[in-house]
Amino acid sequence: MGNQRVTRTLGVWSLLVFAVPLFAQRPPFPSVNVSYLRVQFFQPGARPAALGGAFVGAVRDETAPVINPAGMTYLTSIGTSLHQILTQVKYEETAGIDQDAKEFTTENFNQSMVSVVVPLQVVKPLEGTWLGKMAVGIYRHALVDSRFEFEVDQFLTTSEPLDVYQVLAGNGIVPGRNVTLDLELVNNAFALAYPINRRLNFGFSGKISVMNFTLLEQTYLDPLVVTGQAPRANHAETTYSITSGDDRDTQFSFDVGLMGTLIRDKLFAGLVYRYNPTFEFTVNTFYPEYRIASLELPRAATRQLLRFPVPDSYAIGLYYAPTPQLRFTFDLQRIRYSELLSGQENLDWPADNQYVAESQRYVDMGRNPDFAVDDATEVHVGMEIVPRIAKLGLVPLRFGFFTQSRNRVYWSEPNSVLRKVFPEGRNTISFTLGSGVVIGTFLTFDGALVFSEDSFSLVGSTLLTLNF
Repeated sequence: MGNQRVTRTLGVWSLLVFAVPLFAQRPPFPSVNVSYLRVQFFQPGARPAALGGAFVGAVRDETAPVINPAGMTYLTSIGTSLHQILTQVKYEETAGIDQDAKEFTTENFNQSMVSVVVPLQVVKPLEGTWLGKMAVGIYRHALVDSRFEFEVDQFLTTSEPLDVYQVLAGNGIVPGRNVTLDLELVNNAFALAYPINRRLNFGFSGKISVMNFTLLEQTYLDPLVVTGQAPRANHAETTYSITSGDDRDTQFSFDVGLMGTLIRDKLFAGLVYRYNPTFEFTVNTFYPEYRIASLELPRAATRQLLRFPVPDSYAIGLYYAPTPQLRFTFDLQRIRYSELLSGQENLDWPADNQYVAESQRYVDMGRNPDFAVDDATEVHVGMEIVPRIAKLGLVPLRFGFFTQSRNRVYWSEPNSVLRKVFPEGRNTISFTLGSGVVIGTFLTFDGALVFSEDSFSLVGSTLLTLNF
């Protein structure tokens, strides 16, 4: 992957901390701020997307291996599916304490999933018994494919006079940044499902998770701010660091699920737990020669380890079909976004550090870490109406909505300026609608539209059933 591919999500780097007597070496300065830690998961198919993402208890098609593998037991014929997604997301980056945040837009088109499910007749002592409902599946699922690119200029968070250390250590300063990030997480998996009894089914999905990571970031610190001048725009003369990475890591992960019948042909429930791994990447930072006041810093380079824990999640879902033409779905999902900061070694941002004369160093006098990110509970609701239209057959109509957390890493201490620089993410409500065409008993085309105040997605699916 090239450096033009980008991501909205990025882990925290463990920065080398140097002793700085008389500024003989560079003091620590985070080359990438932790507010980049953002993860949004792809909708795996058009029908679940149109139902507000509420499908854990309802899935009975070829999307089951991804959404809830236990749902594969309801398939009676070999099936395959192909899903595409187009997304557009707006996001903001702080451009100054007295200015509105700058708005950016990212677009992405990708194959979100391809799957094959095969029901197996393992043992059949009596015709029609539940022992014949075992199923296996394979799939490729793009769980995360995030790209973003932005540039903001350096700005000051204080009106106090600045000295050399304040400029270098970031105290009172937010550096200019030019960031191009890309993160793609693909699961290649084998799934197995079998009935525990006539009412309860179990499913398991073993995943080979591959994450591709690409980064190109430049930070800018204007040395002239020590004379009281306002920071200049980002350019080569004010470059402080250049960080790059182009790496891939492969880890094992898994999903487990249950699907049960509460009221025959009417009410069903599902439960799923998704375990996601922690990836590690190598990144390189180059510091060019830098002059500020009478201080000259030689060029330097570091190699660092990036840890990226993908949050685990679990969900419970209900599926209610009072009539064959009317269906309701409901999911409650918990996502452990706090895992994004787990295992990180340096969560101290120098912008709030204070000078201690005894040690001649700036020290974080507040709580540590400076940053936090909260777990989120999401509510997903959907409704499906399935009328029969002359000459077209079944044409389902689907509607839904869901709550979503933007899970942005935010400043955890009571500092109003830095709270604005590193704000909490906003919770949003997304609305969904979609339809489909069922051709006979073997071919289905589905489409879905998902939209909120800051995002838009278009999902298309093709499902093919092979009846032998």
